[in-house]
Amino acid sequence: RQQQQQQAQGYDSLCPQETIEEEEEEESTDGFETTEAPAGGVRSPVAQPKPGTMGAPNRRLSREELDERIHVLEGREEVDVVHQRIRDRARASVARRAGEEVERFLGMLRERGEGNITLAWRRYFDSDGDGELSFREFCTTLREFGYQGDVQKLWLKLKSMALATGGRRVTLDVVDPAGAAILNAFGQWCKDKYGGPLECFRVIDEDGSDSLTIEEFAEGVEALGFLEDPQALPPAIRSRELIMRNLFPLLDQGGGGCVTADELLFLESDLAKRDRARKEIEKIREQGHGGADLEPLTAGADDFLKSVYM
Repeated sequence: RQQQQQQAQGYDSLCPQETIEEEEEEESTDGFETTEAPAGGVRSPVAQPKPGTMGAPNRRLSREELDERIHVLEGREEVDVVHQRIRDRARASVARRAGEEVERFLGMLRERGEGNITLAWRRYFDSDGDGELSFREFCTTLREFGYQGDVQKLWLKLKSMALATGGRRVTLDVVDPAGAAILNAFGQWCKDKYGGPLECFRVIDEDGSDSLTIEEFAEGVEALGFLEDPQALPPAIRSRELIMRNLFPLLDQGGGGCVTADELLFLESDLAKRDRARKEIEKIREQGHGGADLEPLTAGADDFLKSVYM
């Protein structure tokens, strides 16, 4: 009882009982709206509350003032601080669930790619070899795999990861940066050394079979100087054995144990050249070499196609 009396005294100190004198008569109707005077000229004494207002004309403290004093007395936090903390917790919870969705997705890629995320990406999610993942490709593949997670949340998280790295599209660099570094290093070497991956393939494919086994590929790139400066390469491909283990499977998109010319097209950075080469390969395969109306390709790519498919 004594504690209750002390608390009551504390509230009394916040809300003193003496009345505030009215300064003007019109101010005594604060918070109310009087009715219009009737035709007889006598104003109705009934006062109507204004919409959205609380309290009486003689209320001593505004609600904000009272809340502020109660907060001080009870040691409570400001409302905006509490709301901000709630928002932060909600964002953290959403981010955590999205992160869990990404981990589930990456786990599925490892399972499909025999432990290699990039391998699964190349074989299943980027089958057209453009290096990017469209929402249609994404949804189609996940549906085929019977993915049970939140697809929309996963896609939005991958998009946000792409934006965080300075990109606008979901690419291999977002999903598996280590695997992307391996392919980028090989593709750049092909360009610097021979003008592109197709030209490099032609040099290695001496018999013109349009296919390279794992031994032919590893022996060929080593003979051409790919390992001249191992420290400039990603650690995963700094030896012949590592090339066979970590690079060749990423190029062998079909998993048939050999690499063909068109499987290296995705490494061509010149999109126009890549597109022309792909169209010519398709024409040659459909109609034979005589039925293809070859367009001139840069860096000797047209001669390469002739030598491969003659």
